[in-house]
Amino acid sequence: MKIGNVYRISYATWVESERRASTSKGYRELWKNHMATRIGKLRVREVRTVDVSRMLRAIAAQNDYSKNTLQHIKSVLSGIFTFAKNEGAFEARTPFKALCFRAKREKRKRLSLRT
Repeated sequence: MKIGNVYRISYATWVESERRASTSKGYRELWKNHMATRIGKLRVREVRTVDVSRMLRAIAAQNDYSKNTLQHIKSVLSGIFTFAKNEGAFEARTPFKALCFRAKREKRKRLSLRT
């Protein structure tokens, strides 16, 4: 089963019925804007940690997002995988167990109050 199918057929419906409307809308926008085209066509069983890591790095390279935003994207995708696993779509470990990523951030200049 493809990740996109899990999201559209099962997960999105579950989120709409079990979570607040604002949460559902946020998840839907993250899926549509960042995950659907990058990872939606892959089969759940075939996704590896490196695929998720590359996706997050690509999102970070194209957008000026904070680490928290990238963590939110990762969390939503992790939720989709957990849901799929609980529904019996696959039995292996999720690709998120060993995932670590670092958002590249520019250092901010400190303002000095000294004259």
